Amino acid sequence: MTLHLLSCALSSTLHTAVDADACTEVLNTLRGRHFPALDQYLRLHQRLYQADSRGPVARAVGATDLFIRACSPDGFVREKALRDFVQYPGRLALAAALLRCDDWVPQVQARAIDLVTSLIVADDSSLFDFLELLLALQERERFSEAVWQPLIVPRMRQLSSTAVNACWSATTHASAPARLFAYQTLSGAEPEIAIRAAQQAITDVAPSVARWGLAQAMKFPSRTITLTALAQGLRHPIAVIRAHALRLLAQLDANGARRAVEEALFSDTYVLRNAAIHLLKTCYGDAPINYYRDAIDTRDPMKEDNALIALADMATPEDAVRMRPWINHRRRELRAAALRIAERAKPDDFRQLVEQALTDSASKVVREALTLAENNGWLSRQLLEEHFAITTAPITQRCLISTAHRLDKWNGIAVLLQWYRTSVGETRNHAAREISHWIHSEPNKFAPLRAGLRLEITSALDALKQSDPSIYWDAIAFAVRSS
Repeated sequence: MTLHLLSCALSSTLHTAVDADACTEVLNTLRGRHFPALDQYLRLHQRLYQADSRGPVARAVGATDLFIRACSPDGFVREKALRDFVQYPGRLALAAALLRCDDWVPQVQARAIDLVTSLIVADDSSLFDFLELLLALQERERFSEAVWQPLIVPRMRQLSSTAVNACWSATTHASAPARLFAYQTLSGAEPEIAIRAAQQAITDVAPSVARWGLAQAMKFPSRTITLTALAQGLRHPIAVIRAHALRLLAQLDANGARRAVEEALFSDTYVLRNAAIHLLKTCYGDAPINYYRDAIDTRDPMKEDNALIALADMATPEDAVRMRPWINHRRRELRAAALRIAERAKPDDFRQLVEQALTDSASKVVREALTLAENNGWLSRQLLEEHFAITTAPITQRCLISTAHRLDKWNGIAVLLQWYRTSVGETRNHAAREISHWIHSEPNKFAPLRAGLRLEITSALDALKQSDPSIYWDAIAFAVRSS
């Protein structure tokens, strides 16, 4: 019965089936973050101990049985389980004691605190195995005031030799907050350990941990070690950390950082490129646009693509000629960037370039062109219909269909009905989805309906009702009649 209850509780907590024969092993290796949910399930579903709480309670057999009883809804049972856990010290005893340190019954909480104290006196390194559980519990007021601040934190910061090893092991934990706490704890150790912890934290894949490591590196007593750590940050796989390391490097050694800043101007990532642009302007008083123009003009194969993308945010009329070769480039990102440069440079044939892009085979370019057309006041039903008729790429047609909602209310639904009638396959399905979106978002918006447009919509609805019965048509017809 006990194992069946535990099996159900573990299955619910882990969202996967746990066999009764394996549940004891699973419980003994359970990650700390799962214990609160397991405790809640056991407390709500436990029906093993229905006897009067004042009556005798059967003796528990083993740590697993004691853990289940420590999660009982009966306070007498919980307290007795904690007393009996003294005979079974270990991982389950500490897990149960930590959970009950937040208990709402004062006697149970006091017994749990005594058990935690005795367990960590015997082995303070065991706390690092429950970092996820501790970090979750420390947000609870009872636990924070009674246990976390006065007992757990001071004990963990003492960092005995065994605790240091356990803390290092915790830096490989799957949980980023747990790793960060482990690194922060190691920062209170002797200087060599603190420096090593910060250096290792910089390589962590979690941005919060890596940023902490960089902040600690700025406090190193040796400038050389700090520069080495920042250089390590510049090689981090996450761009936001590389950008942060670049800012810190420029702050610490502006002259030495200039080369790194100039290289970052041509980064593939927007965040690092923007950080370099800002630093080049503020720290060195230089104009990044000149670097991008030089890379494009000299056709530097390592830089010209990213230079064009960056130039799209700062182009001037003199870049109109510079963007011409890229307007038909094989890469869609560069065709879109060339369009954005054209918007800023405003060549005489700008509108023609935008309309040409409306039939591009890449949705990214088509969406960019549609945005430019809307921004410049050229977006109209006629424009969409003309380009829908001449394009054969389904993805381009779907982009045009998705833009119908940018038209006024009635022209939008009129053109959607037209495209729904004339399209097939996925393009027709996409038009149906846009019609559904119109029904849910547009009918309550006020817009005048001209007689000619009313006739067009009602005629289209009549034809569709005959060939394709759908609830859509009645909803649209009602909106037309109500206008």
